[in-house]
Amino acid sequence: MLNIAVLGSGRMARGILQTIEESDQCQTAGVWLRDKTKISECQNARQLEAAGNVLISDDLAAVLAVADIAIDFTLAPANSAVIKKVVTAGLPLVCGVSGLDESQRQSLLEAS
Repeated sequence: MLNIAVLGSGRMARGILQTIEESDQCQTAGVWLRDKTKISECQNARQLEAAGNVLISDDLAAVLAVADIAIDFTLAPANSAVIKKVVTAGLPLVCGVSGLDESQRQSLLEAS
C-alpha cells in the first residue's frame, strides 16, 4: 500500500484526496495545510481527521515522515520550502503547482 502525503487544501488537493480514497492501492498518510485552521475549507481532510487514521498538520516534516511520496498542490510561494523539506525527507515529489518562477522551476529540476 502506497502512503501518500497530500500538500494543500484547494480544489486539486481535494480531488487527489477523493481519488486516493477510492483506490485500493494507496492511502492518504497525511495532509499538510500551511494553516491548519483552514481545515474547515477541505471536507475531505476533515473527514480523514475525524476517522483518526490520517495526520492532518501544519508541520510539513511530520506529514512527510509518514509518507512514501508527496503530491504538492499548494501555492507557488510555498514551493521552495516544500522542495527543501521533501528532498530532506528523501521522498519522491509530484508537483502540480502552477505559477512557478524560473528559480523555483530550477529547484525542481535540481531536486529530481
